[in-house]
Amino acid sequence: MLAERFIRRAAENRPEHAPDHERGEGSAQGVSSSEDYSWHARAASDPGQLNSVEEMLRHIQRRVTLAWPEFSVSFDEFALYLAERVPQGQAIGSVEGLHLEDLFLAYGCVRGERSAVRAFEARYMAEVAQYLETSKDYRSHADEIRQRVLERALVGTTTAEPKLRRYAGTGPLAAWLRTMTVRVAVDLLRQGDKRHPPKNLPESMPAIDPEVLYLKGRYREESEAALRAAIATLDARSTNVLKYYYFESMSSEAIGRIYSVTPRTVQRWLSTSQEQVVREFRKQLSASLDLSATQLDSLVGLVQSQLGATVSRCFEAEL
Repeated sequence: MLAERFIRRAAENRPEHAPDHERGEGSAQGVSSSEDYSWHARAASDPGQLNSVEEMLRHIQRRVTLAWPEFSVSFDEFALYLAERVPQGQAIGSVEGLHLEDLFLAYGCVRGERSAVRAFEARYMAEVAQYLETSKDYRSHADEIRQRVLERALVGTTTAEPKLRRYAGTGPLAAWLRTMTVRVAVDLLRQGDKRHPPKNLPESMPAIDPEVLYLKGRYREESEAALRAAIATLDARSTNVLKYYYFESMSSEAIGRIYSVTPRTVQRWLSTSQEQVVREFRKQLSASLDLSATQLDSLVGLVQSQLGATVSRCFEAEL
Protein backbone atom coordinates (compact mmCIF):
# COMPACT_ATOMS: atom_id res chain seq x y z
CA MET A 1 0.00 0.00 0.00
CA LEU A 2 1.44 3.36 -1.02
CA ALA A 3 0.34 5.12 2.18
CA GLU A 4 2.25 2.62 4.33
CA ARG A 5 5.40 2.97 2.22
CA PHE A 6 5.05 6.76 2.32
CA ILE A 7 4.84 6.78 6.13
CA ARG A 8 7.81 4.47 6.54
CA ARG A 9 9.91 6.46 4.07
CA ALA A 10 9.07 9.68 5.92
CA ALA A 11 10.06 8.03 9.19
CA GLU A 12 13.44 7.01 7.79
CA ASN A 13 14.20 10.66 7.18
CA ARG A 14 13.26 11.90 10.66
CA PRO A 15 15.65 11.92 13.64
CA GLU A 16 15.40 8.94 15.98
CA HIS A 17 14.66 11.27 18.87
CA ALA A 18 13.33 14.78 18.80
CA PRO A 19 12.44 17.32 21.48
CA ASP A 20 8.75 17.64 22.26
CA HIS A 21 8.54 21.07 20.64
CA GLU A 22 9.85 19.66 17.34
CA ARG A 23 7.24 16.92 17.09
CA GLY A 24 4.20 17.53 14.96
CA GLU A 25 1.00 18.13 16.88
CA GLY A 26 -1.13 16.60 14.17
CA SER A 27 -2.37 17.56 10.76
CA ALA A 28 -5.46 18.13 8.72
CA GLN A 29 -5.04 14.60 7.48
CA GLY A 30 -5.15 13.10 10.97
CA VAL A 31 -1.53 11.90 11.07
CA SER A 32 0.26 12.98 14.25
CA SER A 33 3.52 12.33 16.07
CA SER A 34 3.43 10.28 19.27
CA GLU A 35 5.08 11.32 22.50
CA ASP A 36 7.53 8.44 22.28
CA TYR A 37 8.23 9.28 18.63
CA SER A 38 7.11 5.88 17.42
CA TRP A 39 4.23 7.48 15.53
CA HIS A 40 5.34 5.92 12.26
CA ALA A 41 5.14 2.36 13.54
CA ARG A 42 1.56 2.78 14.70
CA ALA A 43 0.48 4.91 11.74
CA ALA A 44 1.74 2.33 9.27
CA SER A 45 -0.53 -0.28 10.85
CA ASP A 46 -3.52 1.86 11.75
CA PRO A 47 -6.26 1.55 9.09
CA GLY A 48 -7.72 4.95 9.86
CA GLN A 49 -4.45 6.80 9.51
CA LEU A 50 -3.49 4.77 6.46
CA ASN A 51 -6.74 5.78 4.81
CA SER A 52 -6.11 9.45 5.68
CA VAL A 53 -2.66 9.34 4.13
CA GLU A 54 -3.97 7.46 1.09
CA GLU A 55 -6.62 10.13 0.58
CA MET A 56 -4.01 12.87 0.93
CA LEU A 57 -1.80 11.20 -1.68
CA ARG A 58 -4.68 10.85 -4.13
CA HIS A 59 -5.38 14.57 -3.70
CA ILE A 60 -1.71 15.38 -4.33
CA GLN A 61 -1.72 13.15 -7.40
CA ARG A 62 -4.66 15.05 -8.84
CA ARG A 63 -2.89 18.36 -8.23
CA VAL A 64 0.42 17.49 -9.82
CA THR A 65 -0.99 15.61 -12.80
CA LEU A 66 -3.36 18.48 -13.49
CA ALA A 67 -0.38 20.84 -13.53
CA TRP A 68 1.84 18.55 -15.62
CA PRO A 69 -0.35 16.04 -17.50
CA GLU A 70 2.36 15.36 -20.07
CA PHE A 71 4.82 13.85 -17.55
CA SER A 72 5.18 10.07 -17.61
CA VAL A 73 7.04 9.64 -14.30
CA SER A 74 5.56 7.24 -11.75
CA PHE A 75 3.47 8.99 -9.11
CA ASP A 76 4.24 6.21 -6.60
CA GLU A 77 7.96 6.91 -6.98
CA PHE A 78 7.33 10.64 -6.67
CA ALA A 79 5.32 10.01 -3.48
CA LEU A 80 8.33 8.31 -1.88
CA TYR A 81 10.54 11.18 -3.05
CA LEU A 82 8.04 13.54 -1.45
CA ALA A 83 8.08 11.54 1.79
CA GLU A 84 11.77 12.32 2.14
CA ARG A 85 10.87 16.02 2.12
CA VAL A 86 8.40 16.10 5.00
CA PRO A 87 9.43 19.34 6.79
CA GLN A 88 11.55 18.64 9.86
CA GLY A 89 9.57 18.49 13.07
CA GLN A 90 6.20 18.58 11.31
CA ALA A 91 3.49 16.01 10.75
CA ILE A 92 3.13 14.11 7.49
CA GLY A 93 0.14 16.16 6.40
CA SER A 94 2.36 19.25 6.21
CA VAL A 95 3.56 18.12 2.77
CA GLU A 96 0.33 19.50 1.33
CA GLY A 97 1.68 22.94 2.17
CA LEU A 98 4.72 22.44 -0.06
CA HIS A 99 4.90 23.74 -3.62
CA LEU A 100 3.95 20.34 -4.95
CA GLU A 101 3.60 21.26 -8.62
CA ASP A 102 7.11 22.73 -8.60
CA LEU A 103 8.44 19.72 -6.70
CA PHE A 104 6.88 17.34 -9.24
CA LEU A 105 8.58 19.25 -12.06
CA ALA A 106 11.92 19.12 -10.23
CA TYR A 107 11.50 15.39 -9.68
CA GLY A 108 10.75 14.90 -13.37
CA CYS A 109 13.97 16.71 -14.28
CA VAL A 110 15.97 14.66 -11.78
CA ARG A 111 14.61 11.49 -13.36
CA GLY A 112 15.46 12.71 -16.86
CA GLU A 113 11.85 13.04 -18.00
CA ARG A 114 12.20 14.86 -21.33
CA SER A 115 8.94 16.76 -21.08
CA ALA A 116 9.92 17.94 -17.59
CA VAL A 117 13.32 19.14 -18.77
CA ARG A 118 11.70 20.99 -21.65
CA ALA A 119 9.14 22.57 -19.32
CA PHE A 120 11.88 23.65 -16.91
CA GLU A 121 13.79 25.25 -19.76
CA ALA A 122 10.76 26.98 -21.27
CA ARG A 123 9.21 28.32 -18.09
CA TYR A 124 11.88 28.76 -15.45
CA MET A 125 15.09 29.27 -17.42
CA ALA A 126 13.26 31.84 -19.54
CA GLU A 127 12.60 33.78 -16.31
CA VAL A 128 16.28 33.48 -15.42
CA ALA A 129 17.27 34.87 -18.82
CA GLN A 130 14.84 37.77 -18.43
CA TYR A 131 16.16 38.55 -14.96
CA LEU A 132 19.77 38.57 -16.15
CA GLU A 133 19.00 40.78 -19.13
CA THR A 134 17.36 43.39 -16.89
CA SER A 135 20.20 43.39 -14.35
CA LYS A 136 22.91 45.93 -15.08
CA ASP A 137 25.35 43.94 -12.94
CA TYR A 138 24.90 40.65 -14.77
CA ARG A 139 23.75 41.60 -18.27
CA SER A 140 27.20 41.39 -19.86
CA HIS A 141 27.69 37.84 -18.54
CA ALA A 142 24.07 36.71 -18.99
CA ASP A 143 24.72 33.86 -21.43
CA GLU A 144 27.46 32.27 -19.35
CA ILE A 145 25.58 32.67 -16.07
CA ARG A 146 22.44 31.15 -17.56
CA GLN A 147 24.38 28.19 -18.94
CA ARG A 148 26.09 27.57 -15.60
CA VAL A 149 22.77 27.71 -13.77
CA LEU A 150 21.25 25.24 -16.22
CA GLU A 151 24.16 22.84 -15.86
CA ARG A 152 24.24 23.00 -12.07
CA ALA A 153 20.49 22.54 -11.81
CA LEU A 154 20.22 19.58 -14.19
CA VAL A 155 23.68 18.01 -14.26
CA GLY A 156 25.74 19.07 -11.26
CA THR A 157 29.52 18.95 -11.18
CA THR A 158 32.16 16.29 -10.64
CA THR A 159 31.87 16.93 -6.89
CA ALA A 160 28.20 17.86 -6.48
CA GLU A 161 24.86 16.34 -7.47
CA PRO A 162 22.32 18.29 -9.56
CA LYS A 163 20.98 21.17 -7.49
CA LEU A 164 17.36 20.27 -8.30
CA ARG A 165 17.77 17.20 -6.10
CA ARG A 166 18.07 19.57 -3.15
CA TYR A 167 14.95 21.55 -3.92
CA ALA A 168 12.55 20.73 -1.07
CA GLY A 169 9.47 22.60 -2.22
CA THR A 170 9.28 24.87 0.82
CA GLY A 171 9.29 27.92 -1.45
CA PRO A 172 8.45 28.60 -5.11
CA LEU A 173 10.86 27.04 -7.58
CA ALA A 174 11.20 30.37 -9.37
CA ALA A 175 12.43 32.09 -6.19
CA TRP A 176 14.77 29.18 -5.39
CA LEU A 177 16.21 29.37 -8.90
CA ARG A 178 16.61 33.16 -8.65
CA THR A 179 18.69 32.72 -5.48
CA MET A 180 20.81 30.09 -7.20
CA THR A 181 21.29 32.40 -10.19
CA VAL A 182 22.55 35.24 -8.00
CA ARG A 183 25.03 32.91 -6.28
CA VAL A 184 26.34 31.64 -9.62
CA ALA A 185 26.62 35.21 -10.91
CA VAL A 186 28.48 36.42 -7.83
CA ASP A 187 30.88 33.46 -7.99
CA LEU A 188 31.54 34.12 -11.67
CA LEU A 189 32.24 37.82 -11.12
CA ARG A 190 34.53 37.03 -8.21
CA GLN A 191 36.48 34.62 -10.37
CA GLY A 192 36.78 37.34 -12.98
CA ASP A 193 38.27 39.65 -10.38
CA LYS A 194 40.88 37.08 -9.38
CA ARG A 195 42.07 36.07 -12.83
CA HIS A 196 41.51 36.87 -16.47
CA PRO A 197 39.64 34.17 -18.39
CA PRO A 198 41.75 32.27 -20.93
CA LYS A 199 41.73 34.43 -24.05
CA ASN A 200 41.53 31.47 -26.41
CA LEU A 201 38.17 30.30 -25.03
CA PRO A 202 34.85 31.74 -26.24
CA GLU A 203 33.49 34.70 -24.26
CA SER A 204 30.22 32.85 -23.69
CA MET A 205 29.13 29.28 -24.01
CA PRO A 206 26.69 28.35 -26.77
CA ALA A 207 23.15 27.51 -25.73
CA ILE A 208 22.72 23.81 -25.10
CA ASP A 209 19.59 21.70 -25.34
CA PRO A 210 18.64 20.70 -21.76
CA GLU A 211 18.14 17.12 -22.94
CA VAL A 212 21.75 17.08 -24.09
CA LEU A 213 22.76 18.38 -20.66
CA TYR A 214 20.93 15.45 -19.12
CA LEU A 215 22.93 13.05 -21.30
CA LYS A 216 26.10 14.85 -20.30
CA GLY A 217 25.27 14.42 -16.63
CA ARG A 218 24.19 10.80 -16.94
CA TYR A 219 27.35 9.80 -18.81
CA ARG A 220 29.74 12.28 -17.19
CA GLU A 221 32.35 9.74 -16.06
CA GLU A 222 32.27 7.83 -19.33
CA SER A 223 32.55 11.05 -21.35
CA GLU A 224 35.49 12.31 -19.32
CA ALA A 225 37.27 8.97 -19.65
CA ALA A 226 36.61 8.93 -23.40
CA LEU A 227 38.00 12.45 -23.79
CA ARG A 228 41.15 11.62 -21.83
CA ALA A 229 41.64 8.54 -23.98
CA ALA A 230 41.12 10.63 -27.12
CA ILE A 231 43.74 13.19 -26.05
CA ALA A 232 46.10 10.34 -25.21
CA THR A 233 46.11 9.30 -28.88
CA LEU A 234 47.87 12.56 -29.83
CA ASP A 235 51.62 12.69 -30.22
CA ALA A 236 53.67 14.78 -27.79
CA ARG A 237 53.81 17.88 -29.97
CA SER A 238 50.08 17.92 -30.65
CA THR A 239 49.30 17.46 -26.96
CA ASN A 240 51.62 20.28 -25.98
CA VAL A 241 50.25 22.63 -28.61
CA LEU A 242 46.70 22.05 -27.36
CA LYS A 243 47.87 22.63 -23.80
CA TYR A 244 49.75 25.82 -24.69
CA TYR A 245 46.85 27.22 -26.66
CA TYR A 246 43.86 26.35 -24.47
CA PHE A 247 45.22 25.86 -20.97
CA GLU A 248 48.15 28.28 -20.98
CA SER A 249 46.31 30.79 -23.23
CA MET A 250 49.36 31.26 -25.45
CA SER A 251 48.88 32.85 -28.85
CA SER A 252 49.65 31.10 -32.13
CA GLU A 253 52.57 33.50 -32.54
CA ALA A 254 54.05 32.55 -29.17
CA ILE A 255 53.64 28.84 -29.83
CA GLY A 256 55.15 29.30 -33.29
CA ARG A 257 58.28 30.80 -31.74
CA ILE A 258 58.71 27.68 -29.59
CA TYR A 259 58.68 25.43 -32.66
CA SER A 260 60.17 27.94 -35.12
CA VAL A 261 57.08 27.85 -37.35
CA THR A 262 54.54 30.40 -38.54
CA PRO A 263 51.26 31.11 -36.71
CA ARG A 264 49.41 29.65 -39.68
CA THR A 265 51.24 26.35 -39.20
CA VAL A 266 50.26 26.35 -35.53
CA GLN A 267 46.63 26.89 -36.48
CA ARG A 268 46.85 23.98 -38.91
CA TRP A 269 48.28 21.77 -36.17
CA LEU A 270 45.49 22.81 -33.84
CA SER A 271 42.83 22.05 -36.41
CA THR A 272 44.29 18.60 -37.10
CA SER A 273 44.56 17.82 -33.38
CA GLN A 274 41.00 18.95 -32.70
CA GLU A 275 39.65 16.77 -35.48
CA GLN A 276 41.55 13.78 -34.13
CA VAL A 277 40.31 14.34 -30.57
CA VAL A 278 36.69 14.57 -31.71
CA ARG A 279 37.05 11.52 -33.95
CA GLU A 280 38.66 9.42 -31.20
CA PHE A 281 36.16 10.70 -28.63
CA ARG A 282 33.31 9.42 -30.78
CA LYS A 283 35.05 6.08 -31.22
CA GLN A 284 35.62 5.70 -27.46
CA LEU A 285 32.03 6.59 -26.59
CA SER A 286 30.63 4.27 -29.22
CA ALA A 287 32.68 1.40 -27.83
CA SER A 288 31.90 2.00 -24.15
CA LEU A 289 28.24 3.05 -24.20
CA ASP A 290 25.13 1.62 -25.81
CA LEU A 291 23.88 4.92 -27.28
CA SER A 292 21.54 5.59 -30.14
CA ALA A 293 22.98 7.43 -33.13
CA THR A 294 21.12 10.57 -32.07
CA GLN A 295 22.44 10.42 -28.49
CA LEU A 296 25.98 9.81 -29.71
CA ASP A 297 25.78 12.75 -32.12
CA SER A 298 24.43 14.96 -29.32
CA LEU A 299 27.25 14.15 -26.90
CA VAL A 300 29.94 14.46 -29.55
CA GLY A 301 28.42 17.71 -30.79
CA LEU A 302 28.41 19.11 -27.25
CA VAL A 303 32.07 18.31 -26.71
CA GLN A 304 32.95 19.66 -30.16
CA SER A 305 31.13 22.95 -29.52
CA GLN A 306 33.01 23.42 -26.23
CA LEU A 307 36.25 21.68 -27.15
CA GLY A 308 38.57 24.41 -25.92
CA ALA A 309 36.98 24.64 -22.47
CA THR A 310 36.67 20.86 -22.20
CA VAL A 311 40.28 20.19 -23.15
CA SER A 312 41.41 22.92 -20.78
CA ARG A 313 39.59 21.23 -17.88
CA CYS A 314 41.27 17.93 -18.73
CA PHE A 315 44.70 19.51 -18.49
CA GLU A 316 43.71 21.31 -15.29
CA ALA A 317 42.67 18.00 -13.72
CA GLU A 318 46.17 16.66 -14.28
CA LEU A 319 47.70 19.30 -12.02
